[in-house]
Formats: sequence, structure tokens, C-alpha cells
Amino acid sequence: MDLSPALWSLITEWRDWASEPNINPSEQRETALNRVFACIIKKDPHLDLSHLSLTSLPTLPEWLITLDIHDNQLTTLPDNLPKTLTHLDAGKNQLTSLPERLPETLIEIRVDHNKLTRLPDNLPKNLSMLNADHNRLSSLPEHLPDRLSVFDVSDNQLTAIPHNLPPSLTILYINKNNLESLSDNLPNELFYLDASDNPLTALPNKLPFKLEKLMVNNAFLTALPNTLPDELYHLSVSNNQITALPAKLPPKLQALTIDINQLSVLPNQLPALLRMLNVASNKLTCLPEVLPEDLILLDVSHNQLKALPKNLPNNLLTLLANDNQLASLPFLPTELNIVKIYGNQLKNIPDELPPWLTVLDIGDNQLTAIEGSLPVELEVLNVSRNQLKKLPDHLSDSLVEIDASYNELVSLPDKLPVALNRLLIAGNQLTWLGWNLPRGITQLDVKRNQLKALPEDLPDGITELDVSHNQLREFPNHIPESLEILDVSYNKFISLPAHLPLSLQYIVAHHNQLNLLPNPLPLYLKILIVNNNELTQLPEVMPVFLQQIVVHNNQLTELPHFFEDLSYLDASYNQLTEFPAHFPSDVVTLILHNNQLRALPTHLFEELIFLDVHNNQIATLPEYLPLMLEYSDFSANPLDAIPTRFPLQFPQWHAAEHSIDISEEALGNWAADSNITVD
Repeated sequence: MDLSPALWSLITEWRDWASEPNINPSEQRETALNRVFACIIKKDPHLDLSHLSLTSLPTLPEWLITLDIHDNQLTTLPDNLPKTLTHLDAGKNQLTSLPERLPETLIEIRVDHNKLTRLPDNLPKNLSMLNADHNRLSSLPEHLPDRLSVFDVSDNQLTAIPHNLPPSLTILYINKNNLESLSDNLPNELFYLDASDNPLTALPNKLPFKLEKLMVNNAFLTALPNTLPDELYHLSVSNNQITALPAKLPPKLQALTIDINQLSVLPNQLPALLRMLNVASNKLTCLPEVLPEDLILLDVSHNQLKALPKNLPNNLLTLLANDNQLASLPFLPTELNIVKIYGNQLKNIPDELPPWLTVLDIGDNQLTAIEGSLPVELEVLNVSRNQLKKLPDHLSDSLVEIDASYNELVSLPDKLPVALNRLLIAGNQLTWLGWNLPRGITQLDVKRNQLKALPEDLPDGITELDVSHNQLREFPNHIPESLEILDVSYNKFISLPAHLPLSLQYIVAHHNQLNLLPNPLPLYLKILIVNNNELTQLPEVMPVFLQQIVVHNNQLTELPHFFEDLSYLDASYNQLTEFPAHFPSDVVTLILHNNQLRALPTHLFEELIFLDVHNNQIATLPEYLPLMLEYSDFSANPLDAIPTRFPLQFPQWHAAEHSIDISEEALGNWAADSNITVD
């Protein structure tokens, strides 16, 4: 190779760097060396050293135009970056600062997702794009490059932005900062502004006349400027405190999102070009009688509407009107695909529904029957929480999901759609599911019915089966091998099937009459809840991946061998006398109260946070309790001493009673604060 001494020196520097001792194994310096070597040989102006976990960089080739070093572990950049560099991507590193003098040739800089607290005062004058989001910037240089067009400083700690931003600025992201106000002098060329997630209480009265897209969600705005830019086509001010819209909105406005505000009325005349209107979660009691004809999405959910306009726009595709006070529906446009009117006061629905309807959600109303036929294209039907005594005999073959939970159904149609994969019919009066459940069902929820038996041929693809709160005594002979979640709680089972599917991860079978569990239990079982049964023993060896087990209120005299994944055990209200000799060290919650335990292990597990062993026969506690422990209850034990190291301050020690008295109220308060159920 015919290389100059300078290039050989550069290669040597990189080789020495790659062979430095004590390099972190995750740092791919050999890969970086190979890429730099190829770059030198080919005199390539583009160098990609991204995703290599590099912590430092030697001297770079002086002819580079683009340098990609994003997703490494760099804390600094070389001071002598190539003077020909136009594009630099150093995002997703650990940079705390940038060189004060960056190459004047730079046009684009990406330093997002770092730890920068400031930007250099003198940025390259030709810079047109600067991305510094997700840093720790608390201020910006007073003078930014005049040619800067795209500027992203979102997700920082800014309390102000420069009064005079570059005149060429077209796109500005300043969302997720601490800005309380915006300059009245925003650049005229600005057409995109995102100032969401700031404590802004008002917007400038005069916004750039070329502004097309404005987003100020999650702020404290109480009003909008009386005059908004005529070019504005997208306005999003969700989750503010706006009480009214300007009387005249921009004529080109196509998308208006102003949900979660305080609107009580809308302007009578909305922009003719409006296609998307979201005014959910306001205080609206009525809508304009005439809505824009181009409207394709209308969301008026969570208001106080008693009626919808008689004539909805013909082009409407999505209508969302959940949680209002609607007692009836107008004629629904034929183009509608999605209708959600959950949580109203409907007693009936139109006999003729839009033919292209794919989603119909009319749950939580007052329907007693569904008259007429449903659209043939319908895929999702929610009629839950009504007063239906039956479903239509002829359901669309396209249906993949039916939720008819909490009605008054006594039977199912003889034929259910063959494409059905989710059938939710909890809280009805069903005594039988029939023989012909669709074979493609993956989720079947029939809890809180009056079932006395299950079909022998449950669909082979079921992954979730909930038959809790019924009157079942026996399982069918065939349990689908695909089953992952099984809830049979509150029935009358005395045993579980001897051979449960290997794929089963969750078994919930509490409040039955179980006296024995299958041995072995499914290998991949993670959660086992079998409290309030009649178990006298558990399988000698529990599943390897078991994480949580609840077996309280049984008749257990000993605990089996658990593997290391176990983090939660509740075996209270049993007849345990001894703590297992070998117990997983990563247990976080251990509840063993109301047993007959005489002692605890000498060394409790360091990860333990919650320990309740009250009402046992424990006389002595371990000398040291885990430092992580946040709550423990040893009350109603014949204790003769407290440990040397006690993690928390508990109510005073009662020597006469030989117990530490923790009140139920104190326990409840602590548990509520820690999101722990103590029942």
C-alpha cells in the first residue's frame, strides 16, 4: 500500500488505541479499527462507528464529510474534528459538553440523548439542523446560527428561549421543558411548532403567519389567541384549561384536537375543510347543528351531550361518543367504519346500520334487544352491560370479537361466527355453552354464569380461559395444549386435571374444594393461586419458573422445594411448623402468619421487603433483619428479644406481652402506600 507517513501514523494511533489494556468487553474497538482502516484505504468521506459502545476516539481522518458515532459511550468529542465535516451524528452517548469550536463546515448536528448542560456559544454559521433533545440543557446561546432551519431541544430543562430566534427557522421542537412563556417574536418562516408539556399559561397574541402545525398539549392554557394564523391546518391543545374557542378559526384548519379542556360550547361555524375534530372530555351539552362535510373523524366522548346533530357529515368514517347522555341516535352516515357509543342511555339502535361498519361499541347502555341485522363487514361487537336476553341469531361471519358480558343472556346463538377469536360473555345466566364453539377462539371469558359443565371439545387454540364463579365440578377430558391462562376460582372442583398443558403460565383456582394438585405442575408455570381450598400438601418439587404462589387458608403442614425465581409466597392460615431448609434467596414478599412456626431461618433473605409472621410460635428472631425490609409483623408470638439491626422504627416493644404490636390500621396504611394487598 502506498500510504503517506501521516496516514501510517494515523493507522498506528488507531492500532495502539484498539490494543489498549483493560478495555471493557462490550467495547468493539477491533470493529472500529477495521472500519477506519477501510476508510483510510478508500479515502472514503463517510465513516460509521455507531453501535460499538466506544468510550473514546483517536484522531479522525481529515477528509471526512459525514461521521456517525451515535449509540456509543462517549463522554467527550475530539477537539480537532475534521474541518471538512458537514454531518455529525453523536446521539445516544454520554456527552456532557461539546467542543467550543466545531468545524465551520457543519450543516447538521445530532447530539440527542446525551447529558449536555449547555451548547457552545459559537455554533457553525452554516448549521441548518440541530437536534439536541433529551439532554440537560437549562439555557440556550443567545445567538443561534442565522441559517438554522430545524431545531429540536425537546425534553430538556429550559426555562426560556432566545428572544430573537434565527429568521430561517421553520421547525421548532421545545416540548417537555419548563417554559412559562413564548416570545412574541417567533420567526415568520416557522411552520411547525411543538411546545407541549410546558407550564405555559398563554400563547403569543401574534403567531408566525406561515405556521401550519401547532401543538401545545399538556400545558395550562386557558384561552387561545383571538386570531390564529390563516395557514394553520393542524392545531392540538389537548389537556389544558381552555374554556372557549376563538369565534373564527383558521379557514385551512383540517385537524383540531382540544380534548380534556373546559369547553362548554363550540363555534356555530367550524372551518369547512375540517376533517378531524376531537373535543372529548369537555363540558359540551350540544354540538353545532351543521358540521363540516369533509369531517371523517368526530370524537365527542366524555361530555354531557343529550343528542347528536340530526345530519352527521356524509363522509364520516369514525364516530366516538362514549360516556354522554344520549338517549337515541340520528341516522348514521353510510360510510361509517367505527362507531363507539359506550356509556350512554340508549334503549335501541337504528334498525339499519352503516353497511361498512367494522367496529360497533354500544356497551353500557339500556338495550333490551338488537333489532334488525348487523352489517356483514362487522368485526368487533361490544354490547356488554346492557339488558339483552339474547344475541341476534344471525351474526356476521366477519366477527372476530364479541363482548356481551353482563347482560341477561340465558343461551348463545346456535351458530357463532367461524372467524371469532375473542368471546367475552361474563356475568350472564348461561347454563351451557353449546357444542359448537368456533375453533379459532383464543380467549373465552364465561365467569359469573351458572355453568355446571364445559364442552368436551374446547377449541384447540384457546390461550385464555376464565370460567370462575360458576358451578363446575369436573373438567372436560380434553384441555387445549395452547392454554396459557386458566381461572377456575369459585367453583366446586375437588381436583385439577392430572395432565395440564405444558404452556400453562397462570393457574387461578382459589375457593374450590381441591385436596391435591397435579404432580408435576406445568413446567412453565409462573403464578399459582390456590388459596381457600382443602390442600394438605403441595407437589414435592415446584415448577422451575414459578414466581408467585398463594396457598393461604389450606391445611398444609410443610412447604416443598421452590426454585430461585420465586419472589412472592403467601402460605398464611395453614398448619406449618417448620420453615423449609432450603428457600429461594430472592423472595421479596413472605406472608406466613397464623401458622405454628417455631423459628425463622438464621439468615433471612437480603431482598426481603415484606415479612408477616404474626400469630405463630416464634420465640427468637434472627439477630439481623434484611436492610431492604420495609414492613414486618411479629406480633402475637412469644418473642423474648428483638434483633440487633432493625430496619424500620416500629411501635414500641412491649416486654410484658413478648410481642411487637402492629395495629391493623398501621398495616393497612403502610400497605396502601406501598400498593400491597394485605387482605
